[in-house]
Amino acid sequence: MAVIMLDEGLQDRLRAIYNETPVWPNEIRLFASVASGLSKSTVFADFTDITGMSYAPITFSGGWAFATDFTNHWCIATQNFSWTFTPGGGLTVEGWYMLAAPGGTPLHAHMAEMFAAPVVIPAGGGTIALTINDKYQACS
Repeated sequence: MAVIMLDEGLQDRLRAIYNETPVWPNEIRLFASVASGLSKSTVFADFTDITGMSYAPITFSGGWAFATDFTNHWCIATQNFSWTFTPGGGLTVEGWYMLAAPGGTPLHAHMAEMFAAPVVIPAGGGTIALTINDKYQACS
């Protein structure tokens, strides 16, 4: 499935483009389910995060690699994330979402993606590696 830009985060996305404040640090979180499915109307409160097996959201501010495609007139921002899970009861992960987290307090979701198939972390533990490629093309 493709990444969906959520309406709830559009204002912060535009604020960052114009270097306005506040631009919040962000978190990448993994979810077990999302109420009513994933759509542009999905909000932070719709996600049910996974818990257990030493899972923790990843907080970041910056660190993206940028590449400009001058033929197609877009820019791609890329960043890699990974989680290591310790032994426990096992987990099923449906996807990920990016959340604005000012001062560590969740504010709203920016973007999300359902995995093509749920990722099952067995009771013995395991890892998830995620590469986000955010392609941006200016509206004309």
